[in-house]
Formats: sequence, structure tokens, C-alpha cells
Amino acid sequence: DAMKLLTLSMPDIIITDVKMPLMDGISFCSNIRKLRKDIPVILLSAYEDWETARLALKYNITEYMIKPLTPQNIELLCQILQEVSNNHAQSTFFTSICSLPDRQNEIAMHLKSSDSDWFPDFFANFTNCSSIPFQLVQTTCFVLIRLLF
Repeated sequence: DAMKLLTLSMPDIIITDVKMPLMDGISFCSNIRKLRKDIPVILLSAYEDWETARLALKYNITEYMIKPLTPQNIELLCQILQEVSNNHAQSTFFTSICSLPDRQNEIAMHLKSSDSDWFPDFFANFTNCSSIPFQLVQTTCFVLIRLLF
């Protein structure tokens, strides 16, 4: 069911357990990475199993947490969720100012005119450019290049 949901929707984060009825958490993480390499995954376990933790690292798991969650784990989980929320907000903001045709034409006009005073103000809008998915930036750049030439 989880794999079906993952293919139908685009969750911002996945929190899963190592022990599940139909598929173990490590296999699930492997399948997640085949579909999406960028999604944060938090893996929960009731056991301190270092082999499982080592395998989790192989699939670039964001965090491996032992249940029951401690106050420190919950604080870390909240920090991760806040970071995911901030990253999502940055992507949405980037889309809103760079993906609309009128904004793309405006950006292209500034690029053509070499208006160097405009760029610092424009880029000041982005507080964390690394949180914007590369594919989104790449697509926008291709559109701008087409507008320029």
C-alpha cells in the first residue's frame, strides 16, 4: 500500500518502521530510492540493530530512530520536519517567481540588458537555494535560455 501511495502522490517526507507486515523497512527504503532519491526518510525501529542501521545508511536514510522516541528524538524529528517545510516553501516560492511566463519574460529582459543592479535584489529572495530541487531550477533555466535566444 505504501509503495502505491508513493507512486500516486509526492510526499515531502516518509516516516516508516523497520518491521512491517508485507515488506521490511529496508526493502521499502530501497524501493523509495528507486523512485525518488531526494525525499527525506526517517526509519523507526524498536531494536538497536546496527546491521539494520548500516543498511539504512546505504539508502541515504535521513535519520534512524529507536523506539520509544525520547524527547531528544522528538525534538530532532521536529527539526527535520521544519527543514522539510522550509525546503518546500523555498521550492514553492521559486516556482511562484520564476515559473510564471510574465516573470520569465521579466527575468529574460534583465538578463539581456545586463542589468547588474537587479540581480542582487532578485537573488536576495532566496534564503536557501540548495533546498530548491535541481530539476526545477534546470527547467526554469532552459525556459529562460529559450526566451533569450
